[in-house]
Amino acid sequence: MLALAARPALAGKSGVPRVVGASCRRFSSRTVNLAWPDGRPAGSFLPKFLRENTVEAWDVSSKQRLDFCLHADLQVTEVQAEGRAFRLCFSDGHVGTFLPPRPAPEMWSQGLMNKPRTLWGSSNTAAVQEELERGSLRFEWEELIQDSSSAARRWIEAMHSHGVALVAGLPQDAQAMQGFAAALGTYLVPTVYGETFQIQSVSEPNNLAYSSLGLQMHTDLPFYSLPPSLQLFQCLRQAEGGLSLALDGFDAARALRAAPGGEEAFKVLCSEQLRFQDITNDWFLSADHPTLLLSPDSERDPIQRLQRVHFNERSRDSWRQWLPNQPQASRIYEALHLYEQLVEERSRYVSLHLAPGEMICTDNWRVMHSRTSFTGSRHFVGGYLDWDAVRARWRALAGLWQGQNQLIQD
Repeated sequence: MLALAARPALAGKSGVPRVVGASCRRFSSRTVNLAWPDGRPAGSFLPKFLRENTVEAWDVSSKQRLDFCLHADLQVTEVQAEGRAFRLCFSDGHVGTFLPPRPAPEMWSQGLMNKPRTLWGSSNTAAVQEELERGSLRFEWEELIQDSSSAARRWIEAMHSHGVALVAGLPQDAQAMQGFAAALGTYLVPTVYGETFQIQSVSEPNNLAYSSLGLQMHTDLPFYSLPPSLQLFQCLRQAEGGLSLALDGFDAARALRAAPGGEEAFKVLCSEQLRFQDITNDWFLSADHPTLLLSPDSERDPIQRLQRVHFNERSRDSWRQWLPNQPQASRIYEALHLYEQLVEERSRYVSLHLAPGEMICTDNWRVMHSRTSFTGSRHFVGGYLDWDAVRARWRALAGLWQGQNQLIQD
């Protein structure tokens, strides 16, 4: 009997990638129906799918496929069931072991993206505030350093579910943010503003964040083609005023769609591209985005399909987007106004007067942030993390790969 752990461990051959064959002809569309000795179906697969997913087609250490340029007229010539696997022979001479996978929804059923999100607005902002101050959305630096695997996993899950968290007890230096990223098993993402950026009031700032003014709720850097996904603000020195504010942009979108006339406004904000800009003496950034970006799986509820919010009135660039005879412009303004009214509802805000050593973390693709005006010397450090890297770390911490392999064997 074949070793059942062979496919999960990718116990194939090690070596350089192999060019097996090349052809411009159409690949065989003949489906191979595999069945177990007791008659139970194991699945229907195309010959190329079977060939490229045999254990022997993969490198052991890198977990990457070795074979490419497979023959277009590839066929399965022999099938033998062995334990929970199949021994397959192919027309190109390859002989390999194939373990049938489960359907993709089952394979990913325990993934982070399948865990529920908790939207928060006027009705439950107080509860979120409480969790940030002394509950499940508050994390301690020492815990992240000493028990990084458990604490990091819970922080990532909190950022997925609520889009906001607070970390307390950070060292009082500008390099602590790099240490926080390292505790999560990742790195900070640099932008034109640097790997981190110092948020202090200066004269003639190139960004209003570097003033003492209060700011409207916004998401950061929509003038990037892909805005940074996770935002970090660490307090080094606090001033009078300067409250840190956050708002769930997804819940505001939900409320917009549920309001009278809001469904049409929601559709406009999902379909119409708006331009954003950031101009200094050193750069001219410009990008177009819909205010609300949806995933393409149209069968799901639109609110469940929300992927990103792009809202930043300070950098929205209608002047460089003007076109003659643009009848949809009034619809865009009307829809944006309705959404902005929800964004301006103070009952939707969580509000924190961060102390030195505290850091607020927000999902920049979902949660807007701002601050109130302040007087005195206030010093924050800002930085960004990447959702792809953070989710990848969660999958490793959660043992998702091992769980998928176990699902195949059970």
